Amino acid sequence: MAGSLPYTPLPLFEGRQPSSGRMKLTGTVNTTVRAMQIGEEVYVIAKAAVVSVDHHDDDGTIVRIHKLKLDQAHELPSDPGEMALVEGQDWSRKIDDAQQGRLPLEGGDR
Repeated sequence: MAGSLPYTPLPLFEGRQPSSGRMKLTGTVNTTVRAMQIGEEVYVIAKAAVVSVDHHDDDGTIVRIHKLKLDQAHELPSDPGEMALVEGQDWSRKIDDAQQGRLPLEGGDR
């Protein structure tokens, strides 16, 4: 299955609704073309396959955990990397708003 749209809500787990989803990335790929330093922040764009789905009870709240295995990963320069991160955060926020029944604010970016 290609892509991740359209959005679908998290399915019930043992009759309980997960409150959130998390991703766990695993695997290695050969794309580094420079030496990275410990503590350095980098922006990475990646392609991964979902290899398993698990659930975790976090103090009575069910969290769905998607384990992803990297297929490709590439470092981005900080400017387009930051822009891609902001776009991803905006998309995730809009999905969460839709799931929670929140409407965009008039004249706002949500």
